[in-house]
Amino acid sequence: MLRPNDIKNVIVFLLVLFAAPVWCFADIKLDKDGNYVEFTYATMSDGVKIAVAVGYPKGFDPQDQIQKWPAILEMSGYPQASRPVYRGDRYGERYITVSASLRGTGASGGAFAAFSERNIKDGYEIIENWIVKQPWSNGKVGIHGHSWSGITGFLTIRLLPAT
Repeated sequence: MLRPNDIKNVIVFLLVLFAAPVWCFADIKLDKDGNYVEFTYATMSDGVKIAVAVGYPKGFDPQDQIQKWPAILEMSGYPQASRPVYRGDRYGERYITVSASLRGTGASGGAFAAFSERNIKDGYEIIENWIVKQPWSNGKVGIHGHSWSGITGFLTIRLLPAT
C-alpha cells in the first residue's frame, strides 16, 4: 500500500521527468524571423562567465533529444554575444552557430587582454567543456572568423586535439 509520502514522491518524479526537457531549453526563444536563438553564459575553469549567443537552424526543435547538430564557433572582442547569430544564409540549415564575446568584452566577465593565452584557453574550454556537452551537439565543432575573430580562432585551434 502506498503511503502519502510515496505518492508525493512519485508525483514529483513524474513532474521532473516530463518538465526536464522544457527546463533545459528555457532560455531558447524564437526571434522575429522565426529562428530559435539563445543568450547564455559558459563558465570557464577560473570561474569567469563568457557570454555566448547561440543561433539554431531552421528545423531545430528544442524538445528533440535525438537529433544532434554540428556547431560553428566565432569568438571576438566585438559584441558578438549581444546579437542574434542565425546565419542560415552563410551556413545553410546544417549548423548551430555559437558566437562568444572574449573575456572583458560585451557581456563577458573578466579582464580584457587581446590575443592572450587566457582568451585562447577560453576558446578551447568553450568548445571542449561547453559546446560538445550541449544536448544538441554531435561533438563536431568548426571555427569561423575573419580579422579579430579569425586570429582568435586560428590561435585556439592549436590547443585542440587533432581529431
